[in-house]
Amino acid sequence: VGIYPDYQSAQTAWKAKAQASVDNAHMRYFVVHLHRLLDPENKPAG
Repeated sequence: VGIYPDYQSAQTAWKAKAQASVDNAHMRYFVVHLHRLLDPENKPAG
């Protein structure tokens, strides 16, 4: 769907697309944390 500056924006876009394609069982959308893919050694604190 796109790249978003924060999780909330991504989740809003994901939800809209997921609900719009609810009748298509093969369509899937995911929120991916690209910063984790780019720098897997940098684990978040917590």
